[in-house]
Amino acid sequence: MKFNEEKALLLFSGMLTGILVATLFFNSSSFKPTAFLTYKQYQKLNMEANELKNEVEGLNKAYNELDRKLYKYNISNEKDKSVLETLSKELEEAKMFYGDTPVEGSGIKVTINDNHEHTNYFELIDGITHNYDIYNIVNELKIGGAEAISVNGNRIASNTSINCGGPTILINDDTYITPPFEIMAIGDPDALEYTLMQQQSYYHLLQIRGLELNITKMKDIKMDSVIEVKKPTYLNSKR
Repeated sequence: MKFNEEKALLLFSGMLTGILVATLFFNSSSFKPTAFLTYKQYQKLNMEANELKNEVEGLNKAYNELDRKLYKYNISNEKDKSVLETLSKELEEAKMFYGDTPVEGSGIKVTINDNHEHTNYFELIDGITHNYDIYNIVNELKIGGAEAISVNGNRIASNTSINCGGPTILINDDTYITPPFEIMAIGDPDALEYTLMQQQSYYHLLQIRGLELNITKMKDIKMDSVIEVKKPTYLNSKR
């Protein structure tokens, strides 16, 4: 009888332990069933993770840059003066970009004239200076480092338009100019000339087309601001 009671007690204890273990296992808050993702779901989540990663990297870079600037300002003995000088310089550059300030300095003068020795229609078209020719030369001078540019006395600003006006070229929809065209550019004369004289330059293409071209280095060029430029109806002689 004593043996049976001991066996029954051991059996009961084992059953109770098993029940407790099972209950704790299935009721545990850390237990979660395995989730299986489709390939599309995986791609979507992976893309979102990469986007978040890139965003975090961008924020970290921005933070580091701001932290670097703050550090430079803090260690500067004349930080207020330095900030003011930086802002003043940026303002002057903006005024120069928009043509709001008069400017003078050394540079070059590019003269472009039509080729009048044409014998057929195609030579006639190639021998005429078009608005896009002026536009491309202006852009080429900007690439060469020109600080300010004018065409036949008209200051070229960030919003200047150069369009075809029939037998003339129309600047800003209210000023007609005719050849010869004089494009003045303030900047390093050697660098500006070098840019135009490259074999792959647009200036070289105009040479191939037979237009009359000339580059003159200038020691002193003066340009008025856009608002100071007087705009007559016609400049130079007609074609």
